[in-house]
Amino acid sequence: MKRLYTATYILTACNVLVASALIYFMPDQVPVHFNAMNEPDRLGSKYEFLVAIVFPLCGMLVVMASKNAPLGKERRWAWGAVAFEAFVLGWILFFLTKALLYDGAPLPKPDPSASRWAAVVGGALCVVAGNLMPKADRNPFFGLRTPWSEASPETWRRSQRFGGYVGIFMGIAMVSLGLVLPAHLVTPAVLLVLLAGFVAAIVGSYVIYRQELKKR
Repeated sequence: MKRLYTATYILTACNVLVASALIYFMPDQVPVHFNAMNEPDRLGSKYEFLVAIVFPLCGMLVVMASKNAPLGKERRWAWGAVAFEAFVLGWILFFLTKALLYDGAPLPKPDPSASRWAAVVGGALCVVAGNLMPKADRNPFFGLRTPWSEASPETWRRSQRFGGYVGIFMGIAMVSLGLVLPAHLVTPAVLLVLLAGFVAAIVGSYVIYRQELKKR
């Protein structure tokens, strides 16, 4: 287990350093959005890519989860942390390198409605999932699944109820932002909502777990 944790820490540090270096050497204006054909279609500030530094730090939440996982699931969660950091490294190298090497060629005119539709459809799906979560029995596929939510039937029930509220709030926020904000701000705003929602759901499941422990 210690080797898996060490590998996660090394990958996290590598992700942060690589992303920071690539952002530092970028020009001030770089492609920050790519269309379905993987072609750049919008220029923006290189500092929009600072989210690439936040993503690796989320892997630390998985490491914390693996250390508190129910007996027998620690190794699976530790491997999950390693896999997550490896995926983020690939994402950083692919997209940030493309932005760094942009040759200044004219960009195709972006479709401002694409990000709005994505926010509205994604938000609607979050609302639907949020309504279904409190009704979900324990399963390996759907719901707020953390080591703490799976600790007992009661922590599962309460976690799904809390996660459902978070999902509905996220969905309403995504739809509202997609309809109200300027098109170029929709994607970063939606990403912030998703990140905040995921963190809130994970922390909430841990708080519920600790509350249930005190009752015993």
